[in-house]
Amino acid sequence: MAVCLVPVNQGRPIVLDKAIILVGRHPDCDIVINDSPKISRKHCCLAIVNDRPVVRDLGSM
Repeated sequence: MAVCLVPVNQGRPIVLDKAIILVGRHPDCDIVINDSPKISRKHCCLAIVNDRPVVRDLGSM
């Protein structure tokens, strides 16, 4: 099941069509956010579990 993530800054919607989406500053992430030093290289992951979206922190500090 694909889910669409709609940014609050009026950016383009992002379709989450993989089992796990990795978010962070690292270029290997599926969603790269590199305009803030508060974002970790591998900050969090997004997944669909039991038809519900889940966000898991990957130990960002």
